[in-house]
Amino acid sequence: MKNLLFLLFVCLSLFCCFSTVYAQGYSITKLDFTAMGINNKGQVVGSYSTSSSVRACLWQNNIITDLGTLPGRIGSHAYDINNQGQIVGDSYNSMLAPEDIHACLWQNNIITDLGTLDGNNITAYGINNKGQVVGSYFTRVGQQCAFMWQNKIMTNNPKGTAVGASKINDMGQVIGFFLQSGQPMEKQYRIQSWYSRRR
Repeated sequence: MKNLLFLLFVCLSLFCCFSTVYAQGYSITKLDFTAMGINNKGQVVGSYSTSSSVRACLWQNNIITDLGTLPGRIGSHAYDINNQGQIVGDSYNSMLAPEDIHACLWQNNIITDLGTLDGNNITAYGINNKGQVVGSYFTRVGQQCAFMWQNKIMTNNPKGTAVGASKINDMGQVIGFFLQSGQPMEKQYRIQSWYSRRR
């Protein structure tokens, strides 16, 4: 009986010990904005709402910094950040004009317009540690396409099938979605991966 009680005591002690260690292994921090991306340094990017627009922001060391907008624009969104602190997203002119959105890159406190391919509705969703950027855009006729931006050059998806690109890793592998013809609309979107062109 004493051995059983001792064994039970040991088990309870170990359980309490491991429970305490597990509980102390992480913490939850409330962020007063919509977080979309995080890098290995713990820097978080996302967007927060103001009385008149939505603004991209950076969170680090418990401080939220407004990232600003492209010149002449009122709002912005941040979707991803790499380990160099480069941030991608978009900047817009009006919530009532969704066709006028430009992809942008923030680095060293400078915001850069990444340009367009066909039309003015383009958003950057992912960036890797090599500075390659991916996202999606709508053409003038309303067709959605995926793009990649690298070395200051923007190109279409090399396979021509993806209509949206969301993330890219350091090997140049990209995830996104595409339309599969002959399927009902709700089944047409499917995740796929494709590789960037080698330069």
